[in-house]
Order: sequence, then C-alpha cells, then structure tokens
Amino acid sequence: TSEDLARRSPVALKYFAVMVVEMAEISDPITFLLTGFFIGPVCVLSLPGEPFVEIGLQLRKQIFAGRLAMQAELPEQAINFIMNAYMIRPTHDACRMLGTIYFDMEEFGMAAEFLEEAYRLNRDDLSSLFNASVAYASNEQFEEALKIAEQIARIHPGYPNIRGWVMHLQREITQQ
Repeated sequence: TSEDLARRSPVALKYFAVMVVEMAEISDPITFLLTGFFIGPVCVLSLPGEPFVEIGLQLRKQIFAGRLAMQAELPEQAINFIMNAYMIRPTHDACRMLGTIYFDMEEFGMAAEFLEEAYRLNRDDLSSLFNASVAYASNEQFEEALKIAEQIARIHPGYPNIRGWVMHLQREITQQ
C-alpha cells in the first residue's frame, strides 16, 4: 500500500520496483474507461484503482477545468452519489456505472438489472448487455445469461467472442 511505500517497507519497495520494470516493458498505451456524471454543476469522476494524486489533478485540470469535480478512486466509494443521481434521473451512464460497481461487489443480480437498464436506455451499448449476460452467469442463472447472449448474436453476429460465449453457456446448462 502507499503507507508501506512511505515507510520504505522492503517488501513494498521490491514489489513496486518489480512493477516499474514490468510496466516499462509495455510498449502499447494502456487505456481505461473514464466515467463521470453530473449532479447539477458537480461532476463525480470515477477512476479505476488508486491513481497517484498528480493523475487526478491533471484530469481535473485538463478535462474538467472550471468545473467543480469530485474524484472517487475506488468506484464502490461513489455508489451513493451515483445512486442519488440515478434516483433523480435514470441515465445510461448511471445504470452502467451502478451495474459495474455491483458486479465488482459480486452482487450479480443487481449488476445484471442495472446493466440491462443501461442497454434499454442506449440500444447501441451492446457491451452493457453482454456484461449483464456475464453477471447472470456469475450468479449461476445460465438460462437468462444464454437468452441475452443469443439476443446479442442476433443483433450483432460479429460481436467479439459472442459465439464462444453462447457455446460456453450452452455447456453450462447441459452440465446442470
């Protein structure tokens, strides 16, 4: 943790040294989904992991300049803010974020519900629908997961790995 690093713990120093060496070998840029939503004039920004303070400050300066922005490094810390925004006005982004957070918290039923609602609010977002299928499967609701996967295959037959996912779910159902 950052506290161990600050105390110069040998284990933490070695871990971060190894990580720096491994990351230096990565030549491709690393991308991640930056999610945020507005509650009136305030933007709530959710970042994966726990980035260094400088990264958060740069994001606030470059992307949200002149706006009041709050940063939640661990998305589950933002769940109350996102739920309040959702209760005021359900949006695609709020549903997608809630679905993702609930999935990370292993509350797969809630995750699936919010991810399906995200898709209903934005029919172009097949990834939310796919993630709902994964949430149902993680909750061992394989038939519901398969129904959604087959829906995706009908809408977009070329969706990445959808055929493999459908076959996997079919195997799970026959093994039950």
